[in-house]
Amino acid sequence: MNEKFSQRLNYALAFSSEEAQRLGSDSMGIEHLMLGLIREKECTAIQILISLGVNIKELKKLIENSVKSTTKPNKKVLSNNIPIFKQAYRALKLSYLEAKAFRSDVIRTEHLLLAILRDEDNIVTSLLKQSGITYEIVHEHIKVKNIHLN
Repeated sequence: MNEKFSQRLNYALAFSSEEAQRLGSDSMGIEHLMLGLIREKECTAIQILISLGVNIKELKKLIENSVKSTTKPNKKVLSNNIPIFKQAYRALKLSYLEAKAFRSDVIRTEHLLLAILRDEDNIVTSLLKQSGITYEIVHEHIKVKNIHLN
């Protein structure tokens, strides 16, 4: 599936793995996917959130604090091949369907953002919802702006 990922999405996924390791997590979750998108700051997903009024620095801090509170201290991850939680894997699979819905042959960062928001049972969606950001709002924003950049 990753041969269909845009270059920016591939970068964001690599950053997600690094974020999981940096925070001492033994698996990559949706929180790490979002942190990876944030590190790939020029990506369309983050530009959409900024245009909708999300404070990205604050979002990052809130996500990191939530991850730190659920990660055991002093846990070291030594592998570069970190496993992925089912929920994050499902988001990656859903990003394919989001791309398809927009008739895109390439899965882009905005498709992953939509897939994350589609799942309402995760910290990222909860935090974004507190800022008034929902799947429907982002979907409509992409549709209206005809966004499909990276």
